[in-house]
Amino acid sequence: MAGADYRGPAYETARLHLARIRVEGTESRGRAARHAAQVGADALRVERVSVWSFRDDEQRLVCDGVHSPTPSAAHIPTEFAVSSLPAYLEVLRSRRVLVVEDTRQDALVAPFWQSYLEPLGVTSLLDVPILRQGRVIGLVRHEHVGPPRHFEPRDLDFACSVADLMALVFEQAERLELAAALQTQALQRQENHKMLALGRLARGVAHDINGLLTIASGLSYELGHSGHPEFVERARELERVVDLGQKLTSQLLTFGTEERGEFQSANLGRVLHDLRPLLESVLKERGQLDFDIELNRTDVGADEISLQQIVLNLVQNASDALRPPGRVVVRVREPREEDGFRAGRVTLLEVEDDGRGMDESTQARAFEPYFTTKKAGHGIGLATVFGLAQRFGGGVRIHSAPGRGTRIVVALSRTLG
Repeated sequence: MAGADYRGPAYETARLHLARIRVEGTESRGRAARHAAQVGADALRVERVSVWSFRDDEQRLVCDGVHSPTPSAAHIPTEFAVSSLPAYLEVLRSRRVLVVEDTRQDALVAPFWQSYLEPLGVTSLLDVPILRQGRVIGLVRHEHVGPPRHFEPRDLDFACSVADLMALVFEQAERLELAAALQTQALQRQENHKMLALGRLARGVAHDINGLLTIASGLSYELGHSGHPEFVERARELERVVDLGQKLTSQLLTFGTEERGEFQSANLGRVLHDLRPLLESVLKERGQLDFDIELNRTDVGADEISLQQIVLNLVQNASDALRPPGRVVVRVREPREEDGFRAGRVTLLEVEDDGRGMDESTQARAFEPYFTTKKAGHGIGLATVFGLAQRFGGGVRIHSAPGRGTRIVVALSRTLG
């Protein structure tokens, strides 16, 4: 795969291909990275080209796209902790290009030799930093397989042009991602306003119904003490109906509460542990229940009763959606970039099932009180979850598709300490 005989016109043709890369849509970063990697690999005649960028305030180096004409080895890392590569990154930030002609003998690449370079058979590297306003925001890596290779000046010049293009692509992609995020936030604000308006309506209705239920409860008491056997029995039936009505209106009052609750703290992990027998009984023969608690510290700003309500409602909904034998996973984890919640501020409670899923129109109304697709449902469960999440400074997201299950993510404010 020697590159010294690769003529200049071939590089010019490749540059034209790179110049035509279009940046469109929120996934443009990955598509553009893969396209540029393919053009670069063909022009330089190397086995692999990969494009990387720094994420999370430069704490991680993440692969955005890769091209290789042959299958890559399994389990090759697609991200590295920046703290594990201090010497390599220091040199990368101080040079226009970083060339390693024999990776087997260069200590600079030792931190990722065993996990990355050796499994791929990479013997020579040409890494070029991606620069924006003088700051390194990523790199384009050209990976040669075979006898160690000497890269010619024209190879280095072409590789730099690829990195310069990726700097422009990343800038355009970030603009598109920011625009998409702002649009999502605007839609979320509209949805929150709608739900809060519904909440105010629900609270008013619940208040009026509670007044009628109080009257009914008084009449039930009088009938129960009338001494007439038939009236006593009717009073018991009436009291059961009143009790059910009060429970439903209590949930509506929860949904209608806009103000954030007083500061409270509960351990979500312990709540889940204590609830597990009850959750398994909810699932019964319908499916398997699994817990996946990724965090060591699970204290959140909510009371235990509210957390129990949230978890029970979500697992009950998941159970109703299963096609036996199904599976429900209750997960506690940190937010990721795609979740739309700020890392460090919230802990995520996630309930995922492999049931029938929801279409877009159902998802749009899922949190409305009394909206349900179940024959025997009352449509209060998810409305209650929404209301409680809002009360404790969090939020809720639904990810679902027909036939592909449902994943509901609840953000709960984290208790620091």
